Amino acid sequence: MAELNPNCEIECYDFSDELLKKAKEISDEKNLKNISFHAENIMEYHFDSKKYDVVFFHASLHHFDHIPEFLQKVVIKNLVPNGLLIINEFVGSNWLQYSKLQLKYINKAISIIPKEYRKIFKTNIYKNNYYGSGILRMIIADPSECVDSISILPAIHEKFNTIEEKFYGNNILQSALKDISHHFVELNPEKKKVLHQIFDMEDELLEKHPSDFVFGIYEMKT
Repeated sequence: MAELNPNCEIECYDFSDELLKKAKEISDEKNLKNISFHAENIMEYHFDSKKYDVVFFHASLHHFDHIPEFLQKVVIKNLVPNGLLIINEFVGSNWLQYSKLQLKYINKAISIIPKEYRKIFKTNIYKNNYYGSGILRMIIADPSECVDSISILPAIHEKFNTIEEKFYGNNILQSALKDISHHFVELNPEKKKVLHQIFDMEDELLEKHPSDFVFGIYEMKT
């Protein structure tokens, strides 16, 4: 973003020192002067009110709880009037609690993948089924993962006008190919055929099931 928009000042906030260090190294390699990095808890950080023209969440908004309150206290408070909110986010079920229909399609996708491409990375185990993630397991593994994701779009639509909103699925792909996607880095005709079959299945599912992922641009209501 900094490279494409040299006249914009970009400030990056994250709690991960390692990710911020990596980003800083990349920006230094590109000699970018319009981007800065901050290891902060934005729930507690004292921003200058009405400072930002744009707030952008990339695969991070779904890690926050109480989304309506969060948008009001952290995002809206710090946007200029008519400021923009941009998201590239998971907006599906909380804690990845997929519907029976979605699980059915995920397992159908797995079933059409030849066995040799279902061998789980760095193991001798083959992926045969996907059972979903239990809530207890999700909370133990990462309690913030999709903790209030289902509230993201309703909360945004209440406070913002939609400029652009593109739903792009991933309802099947991320679960069906988890741990076996390395087989598809290099493609041959057979692999291409399998992937296109799964793409078609996902398109079919999206005709009767909400998309799990969205890219959206929204303008704050006045």
